[in-house]
Amino acid sequence: MIIVKNMLVEYQNLYDKLVALNRVDLEVKEGETCAIIGPSGCGKTTLLYALAGLVPFNSGTALINGKPVKAKRKKTALILQDFGLLPWKNVWNNAALGLSIRGCSQEYQEQRVKNILNQLDLLKFKNYYPGQLSGGMRQRVAIARALTLEPDLLLMDEPFSALDAITREELQELLLNIWQEKPVTILLVTHSIEEAVYLGQRIAIFSPGPGTIISNISNPYFGDPSLKRRPEFYRICSKVRSLLEDGRAHELKENKV
Repeated sequence: MIIVKNMLVEYQNLYDKLVALNRVDLEVKEGETCAIIGPSGCGKTTLLYALAGLVPFNSGTALINGKPVKAKRKKTALILQDFGLLPWKNVWNNAALGLSIRGCSQEYQEQRVKNILNQLDLLKFKNYYPGQLSGGMRQRVAIARALTLEPDLLLMDEPFSALDAITREELQELLLNIWQEKPVTILLVTHSIEEAVYLGQRIAIFSPGPGTIISNISNPYFGDPSLKRRPEFYRICSKVRSLLEDGRAHELKENKV
């Protein structure tokens, strides 16, 4: 589904260049979930934006379903940390926004939005505005807006990081349930080791910036709703934590040299 080879992304300011991604390689299979974790500023979000066609890359290749990445790919949906909702539109109209922009018929919009809002337990709030909703409900609306487009690729940039612990776990379970009903390819950026292990079939670990993937591990226990109560969960969390620490130690060593 996703093939990234040797991707380099640089940002140019008035004085110098900042390397955001340094020769990144990544492959994600169709219907697979991949959690991306690493220190702040290591380029995780830049990778998502590059795959969404919003940030150009300087060299390397990036393919989605065998085709070069381009902006406005209809089957790619991006879910942001800050929800990205329009405050002057109610729940229904925010959820229908993508369909409306694409010029879908009113009948199709009605059917599709109603089904998704019902699935996410939001239908009774369809006339509410974002300012009247909790953080968890606003993120549900953002997820609803993405799902109405029937994506085959979900790019998620720390979608639950601004939420309290209980709401965060509820939405993690919701995302897992959505994936189990209809497996789509998911690339999830997170700073939480526990979230990466719970939601990632594979976990890609970034080095400190400039970012490159230093380890890519499989998670054989993905999809088990009781995983957080099993000792295997903590063993994988410990492994991920050790790999992150190794990456930081390597950076410190390089900086001293």
